[in-house]
Formats: sequence, C-alpha cells, structure tokens
Amino acid sequence: MVDIVTPEGLIARRADIILVTVGRRPNTDDLHAEVAGVEFGPRGYVKVDRQLRTSNPHVYAIGDVIGPPFLAHKATKEGLTAAEVIAGHPVELDVHAMPAAIFTDPEIATVGLQEAEATTQDRRTRVGRVPFAAIGRA
Repeated sequence: MVDIVTPEGLIARRADIILVTVGRRPNTDDLHAEVAGVEFGPRGYVKVDRQLRTSNPHVYAIGDVIGPPFLAHKATKEGLTAAEVIAGHPVELDVHAMPAAIFTDPEIATVGLQEAEATTQDRRTRVGRVPFAAIGRA
C-alpha cells in the first residue's frame, strides 16, 4: 500500500512498483573548467550572467550546463544571445516570454510570469483554470 498526500487528504493505493525521480545533477566534473577560472554554483551548474558570460569573461556557457529548465529552445536562445554578445552587440538573455513544458501525459506548458510573480510585481492579473477532466487527453 502507498499513502498519497493530497490537498483533500490522505489516499491509500495498492501498487506493485513505485518510480521516484527526484531532480537531476549536472555532469560537469570532467570539464575541469575551474582551471580556466570558471565558477560553479552550489548545485554544480556553471554560473553565468545575463549575457551568458562565466566568471572568466572570455568563456561563455549555454544549455543544460547552466541549469534548468532543460529545454532545447532555451539552449538555442542562449546560444544566439551569446553569439550576439561575442559579436559586440549589447544584448541580454530575456527568459520572461520563454515557454516551458512538463512532458507528462497530458503535457503541461507555461509561459510568462506565474500568478504569484505577477501579483508580487503589482501587475494586473487574470487567471483561468480548466480542470483536467474537461480535457480529452487527460
């Protein structure tokens, strides 16, 4: 039996197998980037600024090595931003309108500010909610 904690209370279910996946760790140990003066954050990701520069101003980093979300379109945007900066253009990475996805069944996607972020910034918000039961694929 498995006990599941939900907002409505405790639910008990019988299960043969339970799969738990909790987080990812970067595989940066073999980079030896610290030799080039590149710093890592507490979770092991390469630290970058909004122009994708590392702590060594001649080294840039993009993609999964700088942390979540781990999405190809995010890495592409980061690569284009880094290329523009290297070419001398004063651009910064803007992730506010970058979509994110959770590849469950059904998939879940977000874009823009979350409700709490918008409220904290005193932005006018309008929230729509749709129960999964109303979605054919759910």
